[in-house]
Amino acid sequence: MDWLGGYPTTCDGATFASIGWATPAAFGAAKGAPDRRLILITGEGSHQMTAQEISQLGRHGLRPIVFVLNNSGYLSERMLCKDMALGYNDIAAWNYVELPHALGCQGWFTARVTSCGVLDDALKTAEQADGAAYIEVITDPYEAPPMYKKLHRARRILLQRPLGPAALSQSGREQTLGELR
Repeated sequence: MDWLGGYPTTCDGATFASIGWATPAAFGAAKGAPDRRLILITGEGSHQMTAQEISQLGRHGLRPIVFVLNNSGYLSERMLCKDMALGYNDIAAWNYVELPHALGCQGWFTARVTSCGVLDDALKTAEQADGAAYIEVITDPYEAPPMYKKLHRARRILLQRPLGPAALSQSGREQTLGELR
């Protein structure tokens, strides 16, 4: 880690387009740098695929701060659909705040937050905790980062267009970009 000059390191599963990647990757990163406090931010859909890795963090005495963003489904998949409310992108509701304890992680701070004020309090407690922290953050099912929203709009615009030379022409690309702004 010396080559990083002590600055925070970010690993992003979107680079690999792999759902379920973040939790086991966080375990590996935490094992690789046990002297640093790891922060994991993952969606609950992805987390459900590999949540058992939380037990490894506890078993090895690591102290991550885990944020599980719970929007009741697969947001990435919803954003690809014409109808974002299709039920096959919904997932089973888990009691996330009990998960670390159920997986043998003793002494972890856990919280379920539904507002910014409660999140601020949970962050303060997590930062001061001697052990790990696991915070479920409840969000709206359709709340998305600006880039996701832009990609969703772009997909809708492109699907309404006939494919062919005109769509691929310079003027066709400029028209599409103009509609996205």
